[in-house]
Parts: sequence; C-alpha cells; structure tokens
Amino acid sequence: MVTPVLHWELVTPIYIYATITFIIEGSVHFAIALKIWRNRLHQKDDMVYLYKIFFITFLSWAAIGFIATFSYLIAPLSFDPAIPMTRSGFDIEHPSLFIANVLREAEKCFTWVTLIGVLVASYTIRYGSLVASKRILHNKLIMIPAVILFTVANILDNIAVQIQPGGNAIVMLDIGPSTALILGIIMGFYFGAVFHLHKTTSFAPWEAEKTLRKRINLLVAGVLLEVIAYVLTILSFLSVTLQTSTSADASFALFQIILLISVRAIFVLAPVVMYFAFRKSPQQYALEQTSK
Repeated sequence: MVTPVLHWELVTPIYIYATITFIIEGSVHFAIALKIWRNRLHQKDDMVYLYKIFFITFLSWAAIGFIATFSYLIAPLSFDPAIPMTRSGFDIEHPSLFIANVLREAEKCFTWVTLIGVLVASYTIRYGSLVASKRILHNKLIMIPAVILFTVANILDNIAVQIQPGGNAIVMLDIGPSTALILGIIMGFYFGAVFHLHKTTSFAPWEAEKTLRKRINLLVAGVLLEVIAYVLTILSFLSVTLQTSTSADASFALFQIILLISVRAIFVLAPVVMYFAFRKSPQQYALEQTSK
C-alpha cells in the first residue's frame, strides 16, 4: 500500500491562525464545562438538571472547537499542488479530504447536541426539568422531524478543497440549499431559546429577583452572540466561494482575515458571557463559607 505524500506547503498562514483560534475556543468551552460541573454540587433539584444540561452543551462546544482544529487543517494535505482541481465530500482518492469530512460529520453531531441543549436549558429555566423533558426530549413531534432535518443537513453539508493554478489551496464548505437549511435550523433553535429566556425575565419584579434576571439576560446575550457568530461563519465561507470564482485582491484577503478574527473572537466571547450567568455571586460565596 502506497503511503500518500502530505503537502504541508498547502497549509497557508490563515489556516494556521484558524487552528490556533479553534484550540483557544475549545479550551475556553472545556474550562467552563468543568466549572459548571463542579458548581452543580451546590445546587438542588431542577438546578442540578440545568447544570448537567449546560455541562453537556459546553462540553459539546469544546468538542466542536477541538475537532475543527484538525478538519480544516488536514483537508488539502493529500492533494498535488501542481494539479488544479476541486473535490468535495468523501473523496477516497484524497484521504486527507475524506478524513476531514469524517471529522466534519462528528462536528455537526456535536452542533446538534448544543442546539438541543440550549433549547432544553431555556425550557428548564422557564418551566422546570419535568416539563422541559416532556415537551422536548420525549416529544416525538419535535425529535423525529429534528432528526430528519439534521440527517438531511449532514448529508448535504461537506468540506471541499480547491487547488488553484499556482498551487494555492482553498478549503471551503459547499455553499448551497443545505447551507440555508442548516442556518435556518440553528437560528430556529437559538431564537426559540431566547424567546423562552426572555419570557422568564418578563415576570413581575416580585416573581423574578434582580440577580436571576441578570443571570438570564447574560444567557440571552451569550446565545445571541452564538447566533451572530454562526451568521458570520456563513458569510466567511461565502467570501471563500467568491474568492474561488473571482480574482481577489489584497484588500479582499484582508477582509477575509478580519472576518475570520471576528467570528472566532465572538465564538470565544459567547461562552464567557454565559459563564457569568453561572458564576457564584459574592453573597453565595459568603453563605457557603459561613455554612462550613
């Protein structure tokens, strides 16, 4: 069996930078997941359930970051830079692209876990764990269509590699109807979560204390940041597609770098904002110290 030659020269600086940001993003999510898991020990009943849901959600976000670290970096490695071509999906002739799409499938599975996790968490905050479990996780009218949509989206969404004349490699996603479907699903789940969180803060002041309202507003802000990051991600891949069909100048390349920086920065900022919703207040910390 012939071992494929790996062309590391196809890995451009922008993909190296993206790899570093994915590692930072995954590490931040993982650190917050561990913090939430430790804090669950001081909670009771529905709050324990809520903390477990957020733990799974943040752990899935961490997995997405760590998987993306490798998927876009390795995708072009088995391509010959001297042969211009475009390949997409599970291309056996190019093992690096095949492996990248396997990783992409795992990344998408974790993405769906985060979407369901955020929605279940918002329901739990508003109605309690029993209602949230009944209305979402054990509701066939929601879960069966969701699984079908997720499956279709997963099949249609693939990583592609284009080798341009001159030996430059561009790694991108196939932009098409599947992109709109995936973005629509993501927006639907996240805005559903925002709606229920907002409804919780709409209670009369004596029904929702100031601290609780502040924590929920932080969760809403974090979820909305995730939505913005996903929209910018699609714009980022659209810009890559535009680059492959037009002659892009230096200013366009600078725009792509700024857009990439913005997307990754928001993906890192969003969990940090949500973390403050779980951080112990000075009053809670003092109460725990006095009870020891």
